[in-house]
Amino acid sequence: LERGVGLYASDEEDRNFESSTSKKRDYESAKRIFTKEELDRSIKSISRGEQYYLRKHLGLTKGGSTNCGICGRKFPNNLLIAAHIKLRAKCTVSERNDFDHIGMPACLFGCDSLYEKGYISVQNGKVIVWDQITELNTGAIKNVTKDLNGRDISRWNSKTSPYFNWHYQNIYK
Repeated sequence: LERGVGLYASDEEDRNFESSTSKKRDYESAKRIFTKEELDRSIKSISRGEQYYLRKHLGLTKGGSTNCGICGRKFPNNLLIAAHIKLRAKCTVSERNDFDHIGMPACLFGCDSLYEKGYISVQNGKVIVWDQITELNTGAIKNVTKDLNGRDISRWNSKTSPYFNWHYQNIYK
C-alpha cells in the first residue's frame, strides 16, 4: 500500500489530525465497542513485488545485521527497512528495477520515518536536517537528529545522486 491510500494516513492527514486535536483529548469519548466484523475486515491490496528482491539485494536477509544507510549504526536486519531513496510511487518501472541505486537500508529507530516525511534529506553526499525540526520541541526528535546533520552517506554516488536530489527537491521540508 502507498502512503495516503488504504490503511495509511497521508502526512497531510496526520498534520490535520494533530493540529485539530488539543493536548487535553477526551479519551473517554474516543472509546467504543467494535464488532468482530469491524475489527477484522478483509481487504484487497497491491503488494510491492520487487520488495523481497530489493531487501535481498541490500543484504537485509534473515538473521543478519547491516548498517543503516543514514545514521550508520548497525542493526539486526529485522529492524531495517529496504527504503527507496526516491519515493517509490514516483519511480518509473525502470527506476524501480534499478536495485543497485534506488534503495538503501534505513533503521526503524528514526531514520526511515524522518527521511520519508522529509525532516532529513541528502545533498552532496551529506545528511541535512530540516532547520525547523527543533521547533517541534521534543527531546526524542533532537536526540535522533543531533548526530545526523552533515553525516556522510555511503550510498551517495553519481548514480544515486539523481534519486537523492529528487527527494531533496520534492519531499524535504
